[in-house]
Amino acid sequence: MKAWVMSVVGVICLGVLVDVLLPSGKIAKYVKGAFSLVVVLTISSIVPTLLNMDFSFETDVFAYNKSEIQSIGDVFLLNDKVQQALEDMGCSADVEVACSNTVVQGVVVYVKESEISQEQIASICADALGVSVNIVRVLYDNR
Repeated sequence: MKAWVMSVVGVICLGVLVDVLLPSGKIAKYVKGAFSLVVVLTISSIVPTLLNMDFSFETDVFAYNKSEIQSIGDVFLLNDKVQQALEDMGCSADVEVACSNTVVQGVVVYVKESEISQEQIASICADALGVSVNIVRVLYDNR
């Protein structure tokens, strides 16, 4: 999602720069039209990703592994599934899974209430995602 936003901003900035540098005339009209098309295509490039989101709530928490992360929808599902696995074990927490391409880079767990230890929380998250315990950070919410 971050890459998509950056590409939209980049294309718009490039379009504004070209608009400022181009002299007025017939060619400027065509260049502006071309950049408008590029902006529309860049903005609409997120649609296939959004349409591929899986809205099924009845899937196994332990079914995901690193190779199955293909879209932003998968990351949201991973967050929810790990959070549900923790709740099933008596831990109220928010989970953030950070991915790069198809690899989980890190997991941050913000614990609100817990009946289990920090090591158990990290282990549950690592097992659910199929990753090393070393990339799971457990933080306690003191609010």
